Amino acid sequence: MHTLSTGNRNIDDQALDTIIRGLQASKQAGLSTVMILCAIAPLLGLLGTITGMIATFEVVSNFGLGNARAIAEGISEAMITTRTGLIVAIPGLLLAHFIRRNLTRRRRLLTQAGLKMLNRDNNHEA
Repeated sequence: MHTLSTGNRNIDDQALDTIIRGLQASKQAGLSTVMILCAIAPLLGLLGTITGMIATFEVVSNFGLGNARAIAEGISEAMITTRTGLIVAIPGLLLAHFIRRNLTRRRRLLTQAGLKMLNRDNNHEA
């Protein structure tokens, strides 16, 4: 019969922890990517807001307040980019929370299952 235990609880715990970390490494990388995109999206929206407002002020300085259509275009650019940044960031944060919670739950389940197997092997050896 194959045993999962070395008989040394410290070594067994370290091996189990290494196996679990290896299984979750790719999921953690995905979480990091989602978090980075969530952080960048509102900043890009803010950048678009700034460029839209600069365009609006340029129109006002060149033509005065008489060209409502040109003013509205700059304000529209500002609002659209802000909205887009938030549309990306808010669901992304929810997704990141879901992934993190899922990773934590899976790690706990894997640890519990591994400890049960180690305890079972240690009990059979005794």
